[in-house]
Amino acid sequence: MTRQKLPQPTPTGWKFQATDRKDSFYLNGVVGRPIREAFFFPLEESQIENAAPQKVQSSKSGFAMVVKKSNQLTKPIQHLRGVLLLGD
Repeated sequence: MTRQKLPQPTPTGWKFQATDRKDSFYLNGVVGRPIREAFFFPLEESQIENAAPQKVQSSKSGFAMVVKKSNQLTKPIQHLRGVLLLGD
């Protein structure tokens, strides 16, 4: 039962994209159903402001969310990696 709570690989057919803009990252997910709640936890420290609200907007086939960049992030990153917790 505990293993079911561990992070799982992305299911086949799901697609995620992160876009870097000014002071935020914009994340889009296509998962085949509306998602009303999501939380992103970065793999590397100092990429996002952990205490900042993560704004999520549901769509017909997934979600879009905005995550505030950390003030400690001094250079662009190649990939935004982490764990995405989906509600619903």
